[in-house]
Amino acid sequence: MRYMDSNYMTDINVDNICKLFSFSSSHFSRLFKQNTGEAFSRYLSKVRLEHAIVLLSNTDKPIDQIAYECGFKSTSYFSYSFKKEFLVSPLKYRMQMKG
Repeated sequence: MRYMDSNYMTDINVDNICKLFSFSSSHFSRLFKQNTGEAFSRYLSKVRLEHAIVLLSNTDKPIDQIAYECGFKSTSYFSYSFKKEFLVSPLKYRMQMKG
C-alpha cells in the first residue's frame, strides 16, 4: 500500500506489484482484499482520486493534466471515475471548492 501511495502516478498493475514483491497474482489479490477490504484496482483508483482532489482544490492545473499526473490514462476515464466516486464531475468539484 505504501508502494501504491508513492507510485500512484505510474502504470501500476497487479502483475507489476507481484513481480516486484515476488507474489503470485492470486495470492497477492487474496491477501490485499483480506487486509484492505477492497480489490487492488479499487484501492488504487481511490488513491489516485484522493491525489486528484488535492490538485483540484489547490491548483489551477487543467483537468486533463491532473488526470495524467494522478495516473489515469485518459481524461474521460478520470472524469468517469471521479463522478462515480464523488457524484460530481471534477470541474464541478473544483467550482464548488473555489466557491
